[in-house]
Amino acid sequence: MSHKPVDNEATDGKTDATEAEADVPSTGTLEPQRLYLSCDIEGHDIDCGNKDYTGNKVPYCQLNNGLPAAVKACSRNKDCKAVVTDNYNFYLKSKSAPCQYREGWMVVALDK
Repeated sequence: MSHKPVDNEATDGKTDATEAEADVPSTGTLEPQRLYLSCDIEGHDIDCGNKDYTGNKVPYCQLNNGLPAAVKACSRNKDCKAVVTDNYNFYLKSKSAPCQYREGWMVVALDK
């Protein structure tokens, strides 16, 4: 599996595109995080009671109010270990690995 290089400034000077420390802004205290670029976690979704457009319950927790809010929600959920995002949708996950290559997606793993 090959990863594309990323801007070192955006990854705190690290050259490994799959892992970099993330400074996620927030209004509260959060656990330390790791950022995995160009990857996704299949399955391991957390159910937070979301419903689809018809009102039916969905088996995943999708948030759309930004990365800081999603990370904060994850840090408050005892089962949540990571947030997966395409920068528009944010999904809470019960595992932070294994990570599968997916262009345009990233995983923010909470060390808790």
